[in-house]
Amino acid sequence: METPEMTTEFKIVIHGLPDAQCKGCKFTKLRLDRAGVPYEFIDLSLDENEQTREAIRSLGHMQAPYVLLSDGTDWTGLDPDKIDDAVAKYNRSKLQAVA
Repeated sequence: METPEMTTEFKIVIHGLPDAQCKGCKFTKLRLDRAGVPYEFIDLSLDENEQTREAIRSLGHMQAPYVLLSDGTDWTGLDPDKIDDAVAKYNRSKLQAVA
C-alpha cells in the first residue's frame, strides 16, 4: 500500500467489511455520514480487493475498519475519538480551502 501524498483536498478512506459483519465499520461510516464528511469505502470482503486486504495485513493491521486519512494518519477498529479528530481535520481543510 502506497503512502498517500499530501493534497489540498482532505480525504478519508475506510477499508472494511459489510455492516452486518463489522459493527465498527458501520459505526465509523454512520458517524462520518452524520457529520457530513465524505469518505471512500473499500469492501475488503470482495475478491477484487484481495491485494489491498493483504497489503493492510502486511502492515500488521488485523482489525476492521482500517481508516486512512490523506495526511497519513491511520487507525484500526472502532475509535470514536479518532473519528472526531478526522471530522475536525476535514472541517479545518474546508475552511482553509475557502480562505
